[in-house]
Amino acid sequence: MTDRLKGKVCLITGGGRGLGKAMALAFAAEGPKAVAISYVSNEAYAEETCEAVAELGGRPFGERDGG
Repeated sequence: MTDRLKGKVCLITGGGRGLGKAMALAFAAEGPKAVAISYVSNEAYAEETCEAVAELGGRPFGERDGG
C-alpha cells in the first residue's frame, strides 16, 4: 500500500464485478478513507467486493443505483 489516496473517498460505479471490482480493489490497496461501490442489479456481487475491500483494510460502502 502506498497511501496515495489516504484520506480520500473513492466512488466506483459498477463496482460489483469485472473492471469495476478490479478498480475498487486497486484503489482500496492505495489507502483511501472509504471506497463506495455503486451497483444496479446484483447486490451479492457488490457485497463480495465490499468484503474484499475490507480485507485490504478499506472501509467499503455498497449503494444500489436507482437504475
